[in-house]
Amino acid sequence: WDVSVSVSVSAVDDMVAEEAKLWRVHVLSVSGDAFYDELRGPNVSVLVVDNDVAGVLSGVSQWNDSVGVSEGMGPVWYGVSLSSKPTSDVTVNVAVMSVSSSDVWVSESPLSPSLLLSLVFKPLDWDVDRRVYVWAVNDSETEALYEMHWLQSWVESNDVMYASLELPMVQVVVSDDDEAAVLVSPQQLVVSEGGVSESFSVRLSSSPTMVVRVMSLFDTSEIVVDPLVVEFNASNWDVSVSVSVSAVDDMVAE
Repeated sequence: WDVSVSVSVSAVDDMVAEEAKLWRVHVLSVSGDAFYDELRGPNVSVLVVDNDVAGVLSGVSQWNDSVGVSEGMGPVWYGVSLSSKPTSDVTVNVAVMSVSSSDVWVSESPLSPSLLLSLVFKPLDWDVDRRVYVWAVNDSETEALYEMHWLQSWVESNDVMYASLELPMVQVVVSDDDEAAVLVSPQQLVVSEGGVSESFSVRLSSSPTMVVRVMSLFDTSEIVVDPLVVEFNASNWDVSVSVSVSAVDDMVAE
């Protein structure tokens, strides 16, 4: 009876991020000895310190790197996961935050791009990685060769450990595949004085952000061109316009 017995106490490793909590171990004896039966001893206080951390992990170098996408190419993706088991659903929202939000799309599927994505992690599947697909919208506008856009992410949850998280932004670098140029075809014509006129077509290679006027410069004593100025805008930039060219019949042998 006078030999001490050691009782081991350990914390359950539950993968749930929690604050440090104080628990009590109640000591109670059971015996046929009436003096010891249901005799209560002093409680033992146990402070449980958690080893789990609530966090949202990303495949983009822990949110500090950038994602590169190119117009005319397929989407790229990065993974998102939780670092610990939540006590309730955790929703990680990802939204396009750009000067021109129509340049970038996001989605959890490579088939359904949008401007807002919500990834839902449940307590039963919290350790399953999710994918964020990022697209560059393949428009017809000539832009800077590399444009910077941003994805803003935030968390919604009834789990207080996750609800308080703040997530950094992800930078998206978009590579443009459009080039500003005036397209002319054909580039060689033969016209005769007193003969019929020939023509060439002109259009732009990409959509302009403002009106573009294409002018023909030539020796008016030798050639007649009509029209002299062709005007393009965002709605007709890819429509070829025919320009007529004829030789001036000047009665001079040349």
